[in-house]
Amino acid sequence: MTYQWRDRRRYAVASTAMVAIIATAISFLAPVVPGAAAGSTTTTTSSTTTTTAVPGSNCSAVLNGSALDRSGWVASTNAPSEGADVPANALDGNYSTRFSTDELQAPGLYFEVNMGSAQSFNLLKMSVPNSPNDYPRAFDVQVSNDASSWATIANCTGTGTPEVVGFPDQTAQYVRVVLTAGDSQHWWSIDELDLFGTPPPPTTTTTTVPPTTTTTVPPFKFHGLHCRLSWPRYLTRGTLILADHKFFVVLRPCLVLPVMGVRALVAYRVYHHGREHIEIRWSLNFRLGWPMHRRLVELWVGMHEWLKWNGRLYQVPYLRAIG
Repeated sequence: MTYQWRDRRRYAVASTAMVAIIATAISFLAPVVPGAAAGSTTTTTSSTTTTTAVPGSNCSAVLNGSALDRSGWVASTNAPSEGADVPANALDGNYSTRFSTDELQAPGLYFEVNMGSAQSFNLLKMSVPNSPNDYPRAFDVQVSNDASSWATIANCTGTGTPEVVGFPDQTAQYVRVVLTAGDSQHWWSIDELDLFGTPPPPTTTTTTVPPTTTTTVPPFKFHGLHCRLSWPRYLTRGTLILADHKFFVVLRPCLVLPVMGVRALVAYRVYHHGREHIEIRWSLNFRLGWPMHRRLVELWVGMHEWLKWNGRLYQVPYLRAIG
């Protein structure tokens, strides 16, 4: 009788061990749904994630570029954040508020941003200066255009705050940071999350340079009856003509003389005994081609003869003229 009782106990112990092993295997294979109550049934739709990081990512990037406008962005998470730690706090521009998981860091926790439309960016910044120990210990940066299929563009190990991650140019509507490691002492918090993109190229302004006052006119033979009949009306007395890199001045129709000098009447301020006086003098420093600025400019044509320049200048390829 005693032997049978002991054998039955041995059988009972073996049966209990077998049930424990089976229960452990079942619990290992069964999906774990965060927040599901005991006895409840939860249907989970898994999303597709590409786990191969895009070459060119940099987990210690230098902050550069222009920050994207966060107006209309919506943040979400699968962490039990609530109250003062909701995801929207990481997009409010206020470093005194924060998003926090409200639980210890664990693989699979994520922070997601829906930008409302596809945006172009190449850098992500997460800052948590008011909780410096709550930086992510390890994380992936993922992008998507439908919040279903995700591509991993960077895989990083956290080092502190801020975390600045660079990657090749991306165009996507959704961005997600997913923890890939846990921490037994700290939550995961974000005071502010920003995305940066390459600034647009500067606006190119095309400036049309107005034409100079130099006008090219056909050559003329300035002599005889034909000259007097065909002389251009715009070549009046005092008009300059540039030909063969030399200046000539029209004295009258069919008579063009070389310019031998130029002078301009210039006003000077003169101080005498502490008082200012204005004196008008001729200056020989004036050069043809300079703006007149309403000054009187005279051209020397020889034999102490000066001719007033009317401000007009024309150019001809060559001058065959004997008045």
